[in-house]
Order: sequence, then structure tokens, then C-alpha cells
Amino acid sequence: MLIENDPEAGVGELKLRGFSKIDVLVGITASGQAPYVVGALSWAKNMGAVVGAISCNEDSAVFSHADHRIHIAVGPEIITGSTRMKAGTAQKLALNMITTTAMIRIGKVYNNLMVDMLPLNSKLVDRAKRLIGEVTNCSPSEAETLYVQSKGNVRVAILMHLLGLDPENAKKLLEESDGSLNRALDKKGYNG
Repeated sequence: MLIENDPEAGVGELKLRGFSKIDVLVGITASGQAPYVVGALSWAKNMGAVVGAISCNEDSAVFSHADHRIHIAVGPEIITGSTRMKAGTAQKLALNMITTTAMIRIGKVYNNLMVDMLPLNSKLVDRAKRLIGEVTNCSPSEAETLYVQSKGNVRVAILMHLLGLDPENAKKLLEESDGSLNRALDKKGYNG
């Protein structure tokens, strides 16, 4: 049996990942009928989790298991059966909007800048330093110093500069603000 035809496989994947009622599940299926997705959505909804579904079929089975429904009417594919063309592309765009909104809501973005990042290579280290400079309006050498003092934590470096904090107090404020630079600045009444 193909995994996509097995509703228990979807449930098994959620269990393997430690999915719980405090999580959010968004099921994606072009036709809206994939048993794997239906099984996972049904199980998650029954446990009390928030459940959404994205489908290109208005009469999708997944919609009966979802609290939030996104129907993307793309019409028939140019090549019948090749859902990766219109349906897959449209669903990816919807997911990009959902994840971008989520990143903003949980505080990973400041203004229009992704400030919660892990500088794991030289390209990202350079980006981190540029972000520090852009948000704080400091010189490249100051951004370098802030980057080093904050141990590569962009949000801590920004708080250090904008609020005149040492690395430890900036990190503590960030932790008290659930990692959100916006909430940390709001706590201190910063109006930038």
C-alpha cells in the first residue's frame, strides 16, 4: 500500500514528531482526498489541536476535519494529473504566506527584517552584521563589535546598541520577552 493511501501513516508521522494538542496542523492535498492527510487531520482535531487544510478542490474531504479552510481555485491543470504545475505552486504560495505571518507573530521579524537567525556560515555572518547596522544605524565596525560581544545573536546585539545594555542584560531582556525584539523594546518604552 502506498503511504498516501494509509490514514494511519499520517497519524504515525504526527506521533513520531511528538505532535500534541498545543500544536497546529495544516494538511495539504491538491485533491483534498488523500487518506494520509485526512487521517492526520482527523486525529489532530480529535485531540483538540488547531487544524487547517489547504486544497484546490472545493469539495475536499480534508475540509470536514479542519477548523480553518483554504480553498485555492486553480482550475484544471494543463496536463491532467500533474498537480505540481498549478495546484502545487498555488499551495506553496499559500504556505509561504502562512509561515511568513507566523514568523512575524512569534517575534522573529523586526519591521520587515528577519532578525532571528543563526549565522552558521560566512554569508549569514555578513548578513547578521548588516542587519545589526541597518536596525541600529551604527557603523560597520560598531556592528562587528556588537556581533562579537553578543556572540552572534543579532537580537541581543540590537538591544545592546539601542538600549545601552551589556550582553547579559540584553540576553535576559530578550528571554523575558519570549525572544521577541519588538516586545523587548516595548518593555523598555523604546520608540526608535
